[in-house]
Amino acid sequence: KLINLSEQKFTLLEDLMSLTEKQTYVIDVEDIEGLNLLIDRKQEKLDIIKQLDIQFESIVSDLKTLYEIKSLDELEFQCSRVTVLKEVISRIMDILREICEIEKKNKEKMMKARDELQEKIYSASNGKRAIQQYGNFDSYTDAYFIDRKIK
Repeated sequence: KLINLSEQKFTLLEDLMSLTEKQTYVIDVEDIEGLNLLIDRKQEKLDIIKQLDIQFESIVSDLKTLYEIKSLDELEFQCSRVTVLKEVISRIMDILREICEIEKKNKEKMMKARDELQEKIYSASNGKRAIQQYGNFDSYTDAYFIDRKIK
């Protein structure tokens, strides 16, 4: 059962990896709708993974109680099923590291895009104030020039 749950999780993580890679593309082309769609699809996968993890932890907890151990590594018998489980868990850890690395790069790209947008908004705001000042300038010009007779 643990192997089956772990393999299901790995398959979902492969899907998550694919979605994360697509996310990189939509960030690059600034496709906000596509980004939102991918985020929703990723969340669906994460919700399923969470349920698998809950089932996995429940079984592991039962095994720990049954064999009076603190971790599965303490199991004294080595059978092919335990070896397979460890291999699948190792693959899960590897793909999680890859996903985290891509997510980190995506976050950096999004932060850079946000900063650039803020700068554009700031520049536009300054330009708008300058234009408004030009519009108000005419009302102040009357008092600027006073003719005097020089003796």
